[in-house]
Amino acid sequence: MKPMQDAFVSIHIDSFANSSIDGITAYYNGKSANDLLLAQMMHQATINSLSIPDRGVRSNDFYVNVHTAMPSVLMEVGFITNNHRVQMLTSSWAPKSMAQSLFDGLVSYFSAIE
Repeated sequence: MKPMQDAFVSIHIDSFANSSIDGITAYYNGKSANDLLLAQMMHQATINSLSIPDRGVRSNDFYVNVHTAMPSVLMEVGFITNNHRVQMLTSSWAPKSMAQSLFDGLVSYFSAIE
């Protein structure tokens, strides 16, 4: 039997002084061979599912990404300081759609590493 794979996903809503800034960003730290792949899969699934500007996949040294033993990604799924995004994120449909897109990204990731 193949050992179970793990992934760490941290989900956030960003903020910025300029309220016009918006978008989805996936942050990873290249501590393992699969960190970038996880970030790319999670990011792409979310971009494909939701009409949110694309801020890309970026390398970083965030604590949660550096200090996990498994591949990890920190997903910024919009900006709470952007009125349009707040309206979307607090709508009746957005939380379920966001969760589904993140789930789809995980499924894609685990399928790719099998």
